[in-house]
Amino acid sequence: MYISQIDEINNYRNLSGQTISFDETINFFIGENNIGKTNILELIYIFLGTGKFQETDFKNVLQPIQISITIKYEADEIGFFEDNFNIDNSNSITLIAKQESVDERINYYHDTPVRTKISSSVIRKMNVLYYYAQRMPSKEVDFRKSSGSGKVLNYLIQYSLEASGIQEKDIIKKIKIKGIVSNVNRQIRNLNSITGDRVSAYIDADVDKIVCRMLGLGDENGRELNELGEGIQYAFNILLQIIEIIYNVKMTRKLEDFEDRLINKNGKKFFPLFLVLDEPEIHQHPYRQRSLIKKINTLMKNENSMFISLLRNLFGVDGLIGQIFIATHSPNILLNNYKQFIRIFHTIGQGVEIVSGSSVNLDDILYKHLLHNFLYLKEAMFSKCILFVEGDTENGAMPVFAKRMKLDFDENGIGVVKLDGADSVENCMKLYDAFKIKSIAIIDKDKKNRYAHIANVFFTKGNDFEEDVYDNFTLIDYMRYNDRVENINAFVGILKRYGIILDISLFKTNPDRLAISKSLQQQIMTDIKASGLTTLRKTKNASKATLLAEYVTTVPKSFQKIINKLKAEVK
Repeated sequence: MYISQIDEINNYRNLSGQTISFDETINFFIGENNIGKTNILELIYIFLGTGKFQETDFKNVLQPIQISITIKYEADEIGFFEDNFNIDNSNSITLIAKQESVDERINYYHDTPVRTKISSSVIRKMNVLYYYAQRMPSKEVDFRKSSGSGKVLNYLIQYSLEASGIQEKDIIKKIKIKGIVSNVNRQIRNLNSITGDRVSAYIDADVDKIVCRMLGLGDENGRELNELGEGIQYAFNILLQIIEIIYNVKMTRKLEDFEDRLINKNGKKFFPLFLVLDEPEIHQHPYRQRSLIKKINTLMKNENSMFISLLRNLFGVDGLIGQIFIATHSPNILLNNYKQFIRIFHTIGQGVEIVSGSSVNLDDILYKHLLHNFLYLKEAMFSKCILFVEGDTENGAMPVFAKRMKLDFDENGIGVVKLDGADSVENCMKLYDAFKIKSIAIIDKDKKNRYAHIANVFFTKGNDFEEDVYDNFTLIDYMRYNDRVENINAFVGILKRYGIILDISLFKTNPDRLAISKSLQQQIMTDIKASGLTTLRKTKNASKATLLAEYVTTVPKSFQKIINKLKAEVK
């Protein structure tokens, strides 16, 4: 069972008029701050969970909010919505949620001409967990708490006590503790004499309460959970929250009612659950971000045998059925499947547009080719505009060129992606065109015959980056660059051929004191071009390219053209 599409959004926050398609397993909402990612998460949570929109949810408080969602399911799940299903596809149902005013609650209907009413209790059976980054796990995950995650920990104790057969007498020796209680009560009587009350200490006969007070959570070094990183607390609490939802459903209903809420497939029982996570990457380092999402995904796909064993032991449940929705600002959390990406962005008129990866269809061979670059491509998904470059040198040089031309890539949301060779440029641009991210590329002129047909692909004026840069150096600036890379000694012999004595120490102190006419500088640069290019091409890397971009006399015209185009795109 999964939400395949939000078909209609009417009068809800900034999302009116939008439709959103979803991947059946996991979905990542990508976009800049305050654009509507959390609005979508909360829409799903309200639809499946709370059943009521608040006043701030209404774009116009005088009009109703109406949401239409299509849910698809397998043959084993038919009947979950009783006798209701779509006429054109019996393995799906389109549900309408309508709230007429701020003071009312949502009414649910099957989207048919007669609008068959659906009980909210049927919607609640789908179960939703909304977990957001601002929660404070350190205040929730405690054996002494009787609500939230603490309630789950208490249940684990109750279950373990029942399984072990341990009783109160096995935990405390009453005879020895009675003396302590008597002494404490003598002190309390002194207080009672003042207040006139009859408060006293007693030995709690409730075994699980005794154990709860004795236990704490921490690591193998004895540090308490609240002393550990918030990332660890967050990840641990998500699992407890999943268990709490199942616990609440089971413990507040008769066994037959709980069984009725499960989905039976091939003799196994599955608990429906939609997991909604807002910025789960907070407090996690990059590798742990990706690891956390992978692990949560394996839980939802029932691929973690230990978690399945836990659910069986605690609740008689064989796994979960559902879907994951995540709002994120981190490329590290994204998995390697573009169909799971949902991009939200502003249009020219400052409205909102949404592109769902599940609606994008790339050729399989093209997609496999893109996987080689996917680490860089995921980060670019957060960009307003992307510049593709052919190699490390351009990758290192472009931000410096842009800075020299008063364009800050980070501030303007421009991503630079290094291609896996020029052959991947067309495939990469197709991907980002599908997500409506403007992309531009610059590659070497020697490949122009093969790629000139592609829109927004530009070429160096010289044969490659190195020649473009070399041709825009004056001799003095070229020597300053070579001084920086500790190659200035080579110019002693070069200049000697032209009757010029180079005092290296004086040049290092003040390069401009080396008096060489512009025409002679140009002549020398022409004469040594072949050897100079050989040296530059032999030592290609991003750090040297950064220096080249910093020291070159003028930004090459081919790169000026690109940067000016980027400026126009992000205005």
